[in-house]
Amino acid sequence: MMTASCLVNPLSGYETELKLEPVAPENKIKVAVVGGGCAGLAASCAAAERGHDVTLFEASQEIGGQFNFAKVVPGKEEFHETIKYFNSRLVLSGVDLKLNTTVTAEELIAGGYDRVVVATGVTPRVPNIPGIDHSKVMLYSDVLGGAPVHGKSVAVIGAGGIGFDVAEYLTHDTSHAATSLDTTAFMKEWGVDMSNTTRGGLLEPVDSLPAREVFLLQRKKGALGTGLGKTTGWIHRATLRKKAVKMLSGVEYVKVDDAGLHIKVHPKKSGPAIEQILDVDHVVVCAGQESVTGIMEPLKSAGVPAFEIGGAEHGAFRWGACAIPDYSNSTLPYPDSRRAGRKARNRPGYAPGGSDRDSRGRRCFQPAHPIRRRLRAQRPQVVGPQLLMRAPDFLRTYHHEVGSTSSASMGSHRDTWHTGRHRDPRCTWTGETCV
Repeated sequence: MMTASCLVNPLSGYETELKLEPVAPENKIKVAVVGGGCAGLAASCAAAERGHDVTLFEASQEIGGQFNFAKVVPGKEEFHETIKYFNSRLVLSGVDLKLNTTVTAEELIAGGYDRVVVATGVTPRVPNIPGIDHSKVMLYSDVLGGAPVHGKSVAVIGAGGIGFDVAEYLTHDTSHAATSLDTTAFMKEWGVDMSNTTRGGLLEPVDSLPAREVFLLQRKKGALGTGLGKTTGWIHRATLRKKAVKMLSGVEYVKVDDAGLHIKVHPKKSGPAIEQILDVDHVVVCAGQESVTGIMEPLKSAGVPAFEIGGAEHGAFRWGACAIPDYSNSTLPYPDSRRAGRKARNRPGYAPGGSDRDSRGRRCFQPAHPIRRRLRAQRPQVVGPQLLMRAPDFLRTYHHEVGSTSSASMGSHRDTWHTGRHRDPRCTWTGETCV
């Protein structure tokens, strides 16, 4: 089971285990971080606070990366404060920030950097749908980036976290502030009696009209929003229901043309698909992300030690997600869904009643010896928002429960992952946070 931690501060909950200690002056190195999203910001600050000489390159005019999209979603305005926090931390830690700078691999090689951290993030994935280049089609980055959305009907392709946020953004009337910023309006919307004169302190909720009609579409069958946060997912689903968002699952996307979005809706069980044409003014694509890693190969070819972190490594972003575990080196599939848990019950060594948590904190199975030991030996271990065994050496710090062993200089520690009793060395670095 994973211990709770903080969205922004990876040390929260791990103060006695994780340390960022200053390096000796003779071990100071020159570090370049490419990308000013949350992963790049955290890595830059962590390296600079240890005493390294850090330069952060950001192609746009402001830091924040994907957080700049998330912060405009109603109810997530506090993400503005996260970006303010990182702006202040960059100044305090002495990071040399270069905005509006698209750095190339050749420039990094010529710069003589000892380490390069590639945090170039993600780009929206464009699905292969006939007519995807139609004028009706927009990417979520266009919508949340401020592009005007004309018309009163929109279809959203993709019902993940970003799809839900985009749907909520599209239903909001921008002529007035979101109810999340107005206490009176929020309590009225959810039927809360602040005077506490009614029984239970409850009133009849007063729903506001949505700004436009929204269709939220999902390719897989089943309920929408099952992958949202345990404690907040129900809020997002309830909010969209209050805004009369039409949610469809089992959708096959046929094409986009002047008539709108052509789809086939497959029933949850058996039966023929039902063809529909959604007469919408816009189709917004929220179909995942792809990593931006164009500079990695030239750096490796030139012998420059380079590390991919955040979306550049994992190719997926969840608003507010601290880390995405990497099981790519595992020969045994680690369970990441209830379906995997059910299948595991047929495996030898399954422990009935056992429990574990997957990467989203959902309960799944805990295999008993010897499967448990094999899984642990073949996949990285998650400690809060950190990923073990993935840290650049200039950011790693080891700390054991007994006989603390930490390294203030890069390259002088020992990797004890497969040696001794310590199978979980608590190796950490803040570059993997908030990807």
